[in-house]
Amino acid sequence: MVDSVGNMDVILQSCINMMLGGQARLETVVSNYPDRADELRPLLASALWLWSNRSVFDPRPEFIKSSRKRLVASIN
Repeated sequence: MVDSVGNMDVILQSCINMMLGGQARLETVVSNYPDRADELRPLLASALWLWSNRSVFDPRPEFIKSSRKRLVASIN
């Protein structure tokens, strides 16, 4: 038997996959789990927001280059 946290992880992943795959919208997947809707809705909304804004979180190439230089200098 999967514990409730593990079960929620499976539910979240399934819902996210369905939404990102274009198979269902947020309210559709939430309606599949009415007993968990209040818990799922904000988590899924956050996941969708992060996905749609993921380019904002990509580090700039200059940052990557300077970080690498600092790391190599620290190692040496």
